[in-house]
Amino acid sequence: MAPIEARRRLERVRIDMLLHIADFTDAWSRWRVDGPRARDVLAKGCSLDLHPRAFQDATCAGTQLDRIHVLLVRQGDQFALHAERALSRHIWLWFQQATAELCVDAAEQRQ
Repeated sequence: MAPIEARRRLERVRIDMLLHIADFTDAWSRWRVDGPRARDVLAKGCSLDLHPRAFQDATCAGTQLDRIHVLLVRQGDQFALHAERALSRHIWLWFQQATAELCVDAAEQRQ
């Protein structure tokens, strides 16, 4: 749902509390990590248990990836990683190093 549409929907709902809506979409970068070694790559920098029994589909969690705060979302067999746009280069370099150690091509993971 687009941020403007979400805001309009919320404005139509009568609520008895203070509500603030802010669009932060331009402040974040997103990476899609998928493939048979996705969990292995993420496990190199993330302390979460990413096994499907522990981190189920449609689950999200705030965690750290190489000391950077990220939001990790499981979407079926793939993961979406969200981080501050200003840290994109650091995260991309981390992905290159982590995938090289596992003999995985990071460019295939880049989104």
